[in-house]
Amino acid sequence: MDDYQIVCDNVVFAQDGIRLNEAMFSGVFNLLANSEEIALRIHPVKKKLFDAILTGKVSSTTVIDKQTNSPVEMPLNKKITIHINGPDGTYAVSYADIAQLFPLKSLSREFQMEGFDKNAEPVIRLMKDASLRLLFCTMPPKRNPLGTAFDMDVFGTQLQQNVSAKIVWDDRDVFYIKSSEPNNVREIANFLYEYGK
Repeated sequence: MDDYQIVCDNVVFAQDGIRLNEAMFSGVFNLLANSEEIALRIHPVKKKLFDAILTGKVSSTTVIDKQTNSPVEMPLNKKITIHINGPDGTYAVSYADIAQLFPLKSLSREFQMEGFDKNAEPVIRLMKDASLRLLFCTMPPKRNPLGTAFDMDVFGTQLQQNVSAKIVWDDRDVFYIKSSEPNNVREIANFLYEYGK
């Protein structure tokens, strides 16, 4: 049986089951007018879980009841919501609508990183227009060698300093390069592999 890791910005316990909510922001893109950009920012680990819930392959999960300290099986609601944060407020988008956009037409290649966050490694998505997205499953990472000593702000600054292209920290778990060169993927991969070691 497949393993699924629940990693999202908000988990709501409701009467009709556990609801997963993801939050997104961009200072570069108008996400509400660009559904494919929303899809590009969904990490493969999250997509795997969201798809499994949407199709009914995964319909429940075990949680620990805090009062009894015993496991309880809880249903998972298929209504996964992506909240887009912008200057005029927050708007909700259904993951079911975004899921229809895969495979992504503007994606050229995807590179899986290694050695940074076990079972939830970052990915680089290289687009046909030579722009690049570096996606983290969660930030700060759960299994980086630094553990609780991991400092997000220090990491972001050092990443920007170690990549020769201008890299924009566009969301908590998304970095963006408008026009990348082939060596940028190597620079990022080397930096992530060594970080915290």
